[in-house]
Amino acid sequence: MKKKTVKAIMIIIVIAFIILIGYMLIKHKNTEINKASVKEISAELKNYKFGEYDNLKFDCTPHNTEIDKLYEIEITPYSEQLTEDDNGRKKTLELCEKFLGKNVDADGFNDTNMYTYYDGEEVAGEYFNVGTFWVRDKRVPDDFGDELSIVKSVKASDDYSNEQYKVGGEIYSISDAVNFSEKVIDEYKDYLHSDETLKLTDIAVISGGGFDEYNYILHYTHMIDGVAVSDNGFFDIDTDEFMKPAYFEIHLMGKDKVFQIRNNYYYEIRNKNSVDKIIPLSSAEKLMADSIAQNIHYNVTECELKYVCITNYTDEKAYYKPMWAFTIDEYGENGADYFCERCGYVDAQTGDVYLCDAKEHLLTKQ
Repeated sequence: MKKKTVKAIMIIIVIAFIILIGYMLIKHKNTEINKASVKEISAELKNYKFGEYDNLKFDCTPHNTEIDKLYEIEITPYSEQLTEDDNGRKKTLELCEKFLGKNVDADGFNDTNMYTYYDGEEVAGEYFNVGTFWVRDKRVPDDFGDELSIVKSVKASDDYSNEQYKVGGEIYSISDAVNFSEKVIDEYKDYLHSDETLKLTDIAVISGGGFDEYNYILHYTHMIDGVAVSDNGFFDIDTDEFMKPAYFEIHLMGKDKVFQIRNNYYYEIRNKNSVDKIIPLSSAEKLMADSIAQNIHYNVTECELKYVCITNYTDEKAYYKPMWAFTIDEYGENGADYFCERCGYVDAQTGDVYLCDAKEHLLTKQ
């Protein structure tokens, strides 16, 4: 074969190869992720089998397998959340009185730190108009929480019927603590939103803070029509974007003795628009596997469809959107800073992937 002929054939092959690559790139770029109806997604989850990946192993089954409705939910933007007014002050005073179990003189309180009040150094609290509040026993040192360490973390789905520890000088079973906490929630229901549903998800047994005995922290997740709201908070230092957490916690320092109640709500629902179709979990898990480091192996210990808000301090509107949430443990490493864990999120409408580092509390978009 003549050299000119060989050269011509090679040029044709190269051109054909370039055209093929170009077509593949364009096709990949313009192809939308296939979506399915909420009803179809719910049916798929009931007998779901995860795929196999070199860098991602699934040691779990999806949590919520019966989903009737999903929404894109417009909520209070950050700029409108922490507004001081007389209602906030009034609610804070009420919270402190309820916590102490006695009436207190409003003139004896101060509000130098937002709505924080003190009464003989016995109690402190804050109430914000969007429903976030906390109240705690001021007789415990302020640095108490900085010295705590987690002894054991128990999932609400675990069998803890025989778990008990010495708390405040008495043997106190986790089961009794859970029952007591349900009564506490009912007692403070007037400070919760009417559309607010709480679901117990985790119990932490903790120690330290200058105390020889154990304490309990019970962690509840906010639910919207059966779908959990993300309870982890992370920020992106490059873009000022942040993921807003929502959770309810009760900290017990003795038998039926509350040290602190904290309701991280940070939103009021303004509008709910129905979401008819989302990407299936099979697509979300592949997107997650493609996004994390290929030379590091990860375990996914939990998977759940949640509502997540990733917003900015200057955003005039903020939304909770359905996302596939993956709790991730790196091989050979323990995950938890109390209940904040390394996790990844895949936006169930756009396919955008977000990775969160629990150690640094950083959020990165892939």
